[in-house]
Amino acid sequence: MQLPPTDTNAGDAKNQIQEYKDTLIINAAAELFYKRGFKSATLDEIAASIGVTKPFIYKRFKSKHELLERLFDKVFAGLYEAVSQCEQLEDKDPVRRFEFFIDTYTRRKIELSTFSVILLEEEKSLSPEKISDIRSKYHGFDALVTRLIVNGVEAGVFQVGNPKVTAFAISGMVQWTHRWYQPNGKLSIEALCQEMTQMALRLVGWTGQYVLPAPPVAQR
Repeated sequence: MQLPPTDTNAGDAKNQIQEYKDTLIINAAAELFYKRGFKSATLDEIAASIGVTKPFIYKRFKSKHELLERLFDKVFAGLYEAVSQCEQLEDKDPVRRFEFFIDTYTRRKIELSTFSVILLEEEKSLSPEKISDIRSKYHGFDALVTRLIVNGVEAGVFQVGNPKVTAFAISGMVQWTHRWYQPNGKLSIEALCQEMTQMALRLVGWTGQYVLPAPPVAQR
Protein backbone atom coordinates (compact mmCIF):
# COMPACT_ATOMS: atom_id res chain seq x y z
CA MET A 1 0.00 0.00 0.00
CA GLN A 2 1.55 3.28 -1.11
CA LEU A 3 -0.18 6.48 -0.06
CA PRO A 4 0.30 9.52 -2.32
CA PRO A 5 1.44 12.79 -0.73
CA THR A 6 -1.36 15.21 0.13
CA ASP A 7 -1.74 18.05 -2.37
CA THR A 8 0.05 21.19 -1.23
CA ASN A 9 0.54 24.66 -2.62
CA ALA A 10 2.82 24.36 -5.66
CA GLY A 11 4.88 27.31 -4.47
CA ASP A 12 5.40 26.01 -0.96
CA ALA A 13 8.45 23.80 -1.47
CA LYS A 14 9.09 23.41 2.25
CA ASN A 15 5.63 21.99 2.88
CA GLN A 16 5.98 19.67 -0.09
CA ILE A 17 9.25 18.27 1.21
CA GLN A 18 7.75 17.84 4.69
CA GLU A 19 4.72 16.07 3.26
CA TYR A 20 6.94 13.79 1.20
CA LYS A 21 8.97 12.78 4.26
CA ASP A 22 5.83 12.15 6.33
CA THR A 23 4.32 10.01 3.58
CA LEU A 24 7.57 8.04 3.22
CA ILE A 25 7.54 7.24 6.93
CA ILE A 26 3.82 6.40 7.01
CA ASN A 27 4.16 4.05 4.02
CA ALA A 28 7.08 2.26 5.65
CA ALA A 29 5.15 1.96 8.92
CA ALA A 30 2.09 0.58 7.13
CA GLU A 31 4.17 -2.10 5.44
CA LEU A 32 5.67 -3.27 8.73
CA PHE A 33 2.39 -3.03 10.65
CA TYR A 34 0.90 -5.31 7.98
CA LYS A 35 3.76 -7.83 7.99
CA ARG A 36 4.69 -7.92 11.68
CA GLY A 37 1.75 -6.38 13.51
CA PHE A 38 1.66 -3.04 15.31
CA LYS A 39 3.04 -4.34 18.60
CA SER A 40 5.93 -6.27 17.05
CA ALA A 41 7.08 -3.60 14.59
CA THR A 42 9.53 -1.10 16.04
CA LEU A 43 10.47 2.44 15.14
CA ASP A 44 14.04 1.24 14.59
CA GLU A 45 12.78 -1.21 11.95
CA ILE A 46 10.64 1.45 10.31
CA ALA A 47 13.61 3.83 10.18
CA ALA A 48 15.95 1.14 8.83
CA SER A 49 13.50 0.19 6.07
CA ILE A 50 13.82 3.67 4.53
CA GLY A 51 17.45 4.26 5.41
CA VAL A 52 17.02 6.88 8.16
CA THR A 53 17.53 7.01 11.92
CA LYS A 54 14.92 6.88 14.65
CA PRO A 55 15.47 10.59 15.55
CA PHE A 56 14.46 11.38 11.95
CA ILE A 57 11.06 9.85 12.69
CA TYR A 58 10.76 11.46 16.12
CA LYS A 59 11.11 14.90 14.52
CA ARG A 60 7.79 14.27 12.80
CA PHE A 61 5.90 11.78 14.97
CA LYS A 62 5.78 11.62 18.76
CA SER A 63 5.28 7.87 18.94
CA LYS A 64 4.41 4.68 17.10
CA HIS A 65 0.79 5.22 18.14
CA GLU A 66 0.75 8.61 16.43
CA LEU A 67 2.10 6.95 13.28
CA LEU A 68 -0.75 4.45 13.35
CA GLU A 69 -3.36 7.17 13.84
CA ARG A 70 -1.87 9.37 11.13
CA LEU A 71 -2.00 6.38 8.78
CA PHE A 72 -5.73 6.05 9.42
CA ASP A 73 -6.31 9.79 8.99
CA LYS A 74 -4.42 9.90 5.70
CA VAL A 75 -6.14 6.85 4.22
CA PHE A 76 -9.65 7.95 5.18
CA ALA A 77 -9.05 11.48 3.90
CA GLY A 78 -7.79 10.24 0.54
CA LEU A 79 -10.55 7.66 0.19
CA TYR A 80 -13.36 10.10 1.00
CA GLU A 81 -11.89 12.72 -1.34
CA ALA A 82 -11.87 10.16 -4.15
CA VAL A 83 -15.43 8.85 -3.74
CA SER A 84 -17.03 12.22 -2.94
CA GLN A 85 -16.03 13.48 -6.39
CA CYS A 86 -19.22 11.79 -7.55
CA GLU A 87 -21.14 14.81 -6.26
CA GLN A 88 -18.99 17.19 -8.31
CA LEU A 89 -19.40 15.42 -11.67
CA GLU A 90 -20.61 17.60 -14.54
CA ASP A 91 -23.02 14.79 -15.38
CA LYS A 92 -25.81 15.30 -12.87
CA ASP A 93 -27.57 12.05 -13.76
CA PRO A 94 -28.07 10.29 -10.38
CA VAL A 95 -27.39 6.90 -11.99
CA ARG A 96 -24.03 8.03 -13.40
CA ARG A 97 -23.06 9.55 -10.05
CA PHE A 98 -24.04 6.40 -8.20
CA GLU A 99 -22.07 4.24 -10.64
CA PHE A 100 -19.02 6.49 -10.22
CA PHE A 101 -19.22 6.12 -6.45
CA ILE A 102 -19.50 2.32 -6.46
CA ASP A 103 -16.74 1.88 -9.05
CA THR A 104 -14.36 4.25 -7.25
CA TYR A 105 -15.12 2.90 -3.78
CA THR A 106 -14.60 -0.72 -4.89
CA ARG A 107 -11.40 0.08 -6.74
CA ARG A 108 -9.89 2.03 -3.84
CA LYS A 109 -10.85 -0.63 -1.29
CA ILE A 110 -8.93 -3.21 -3.32
CA GLU A 111 -5.95 -0.87 -3.68
CA LEU A 112 -6.06 -0.27 0.08
CA SER A 113 -6.54 -3.92 1.06
CA THR A 114 -3.37 -3.80 3.17
CA PHE A 115 -4.80 -0.89 5.15
CA SER A 116 -8.10 -2.73 5.62
CA VAL A 117 -6.24 -5.63 7.21
CA ILE A 118 -4.34 -3.24 9.49
CA LEU A 119 -7.60 -1.57 10.52
CA LEU A 120 -9.21 -4.89 11.42
CA GLU A 121 -6.18 -6.17 13.32
CA GLU A 122 -5.03 -2.99 15.02
CA GLU A 123 -8.20 -1.12 15.94
CA LYS A 124 -7.62 -2.44 19.46
CA SER A 125 -4.37 -0.44 19.56
CA LEU A 126 -6.15 2.87 18.98
CA SER A 127 -7.35 5.32 21.58
CA PRO A 128 -11.11 5.48 22.29
CA GLU A 129 -11.10 8.98 20.73
CA LYS A 130 -9.58 7.71 17.48
CA ILE A 131 -11.97 4.75 17.33
CA SER A 132 -14.86 7.19 17.71
CA ASP A 133 -13.34 9.32 14.95
CA ILE A 134 -13.14 6.31 12.61
CA ARG A 135 -16.78 5.45 13.32
CA SER A 136 -17.69 9.04 12.46
CA LYS A 137 -15.77 8.79 9.18
CA TYR A 138 -17.62 5.61 8.24
CA HIS A 139 -20.89 7.40 8.99
CA GLY A 140 -19.77 10.01 6.47
CA PHE A 141 -19.49 7.33 3.79
CA ASP A 142 -22.91 5.94 4.69
CA ALA A 143 -24.42 9.42 4.55
CA LEU A 144 -22.94 9.97 1.08
CA VAL A 145 -24.40 6.70 -0.24
CA THR A 146 -27.76 7.57 1.31
CA ARG A 147 -27.78 10.97 -0.43
CA LEU A 148 -27.01 9.34 -3.79
CA ILE A 149 -29.86 6.87 -3.32
CA VAL A 150 -32.33 9.53 -2.19
CA ASN A 151 -31.43 11.67 -5.21
CA GLY A 152 -32.11 8.68 -7.46
CA VAL A 153 -35.45 7.99 -5.79
CA GLU A 154 -36.49 11.62 -6.14
CA ALA A 155 -35.49 11.56 -9.82
CA GLY A 156 -37.57 8.43 -10.40
CA VAL A 157 -34.66 6.13 -11.30
CA PHE A 158 -34.30 4.14 -8.07
CA GLN A 159 -37.02 2.16 -6.33
CA VAL A 160 -36.06 1.89 -2.66
CA GLY A 161 -38.27 1.66 0.40
CA ASN A 162 -35.61 2.57 2.95
CA PRO A 163 -32.60 4.44 1.45
CA LYS A 164 -30.61 4.39 4.71
CA VAL A 165 -30.83 0.63 5.22
CA THR A 166 -30.00 0.08 1.54
CA ALA A 167 -26.98 2.37 1.93
CA PHE A 168 -25.74 0.28 4.87
CA ALA A 169 -26.10 -2.90 2.80
CA ILE A 170 -24.16 -1.43 -0.11
CA SER A 171 -21.41 0.01 2.11
CA GLY A 172 -20.97 -3.34 3.83
CA MET A 173 -20.84 -5.16 0.49
CA VAL A 174 -18.00 -2.95 -0.75
CA GLN A 175 -16.09 -2.67 2.52
CA TRP A 176 -15.61 -6.44 2.85
CA THR A 177 -14.44 -6.98 -0.73
CA HIS A 178 -10.80 -7.12 0.37
CA ARG A 179 -11.49 -10.24 2.47
CA TRP A 180 -12.22 -12.45 -0.50
CA TYR A 181 -10.93 -10.78 -3.67
CA GLN A 182 -7.71 -12.23 -5.14
CA PRO A 183 -5.84 -9.80 -7.46
CA ASN A 184 -4.17 -12.76 -9.21
CA GLY A 185 -7.43 -14.66 -9.63
CA LYS A 186 -9.67 -15.03 -12.67
CA LEU A 187 -11.63 -11.84 -11.94
CA SER A 188 -9.82 -8.62 -12.90
CA ILE A 189 -10.29 -5.43 -10.92
CA GLU A 190 -12.20 -3.94 -13.87
CA ALA A 191 -14.54 -6.93 -13.98
CA LEU A 192 -15.00 -6.82 -10.22
CA CYS A 193 -15.92 -3.12 -10.29
CA GLN A 194 -18.47 -3.80 -13.03
CA GLU A 195 -19.99 -6.70 -11.09
CA MET A 196 -20.20 -4.68 -7.86
CA THR A 197 -21.73 -1.72 -9.68
CA GLN A 198 -24.40 -3.94 -11.28
CA MET A 199 -25.21 -5.56 -7.93
CA ALA A 200 -25.51 -2.16 -6.28
CA LEU A 201 -27.81 -0.94 -9.06
CA ARG A 202 -30.05 -3.96 -8.50
CA LEU A 203 -30.15 -3.20 -4.78
CA VAL A 204 -31.45 0.31 -5.47
CA GLY A 205 -34.04 -0.98 -7.95
CA TRP A 206 -32.57 0.48 -11.13
CA THR A 207 -34.39 -1.06 -14.09
CA GLY A 208 -32.63 0.82 -16.86
CA GLN A 209 -35.36 3.39 -17.28
CA TYR A 210 -36.88 6.34 -15.49
CA VAL A 211 -40.08 5.65 -13.61
CA LEU A 212 -42.48 8.54 -13.96
CA PRO A 213 -44.81 9.26 -11.04
CA ALA A 214 -48.45 8.27 -11.52
CA PRO A 215 -50.63 11.14 -12.76
CA PRO A 216 -52.97 12.65 -10.17
CA VAL A 217 -56.47 11.25 -10.05
CA ALA A 218 -58.96 13.64 -11.61
CA GLN A 219 -61.41 15.11 -9.14
CA ARG A 220 -65.08 14.71 -9.99
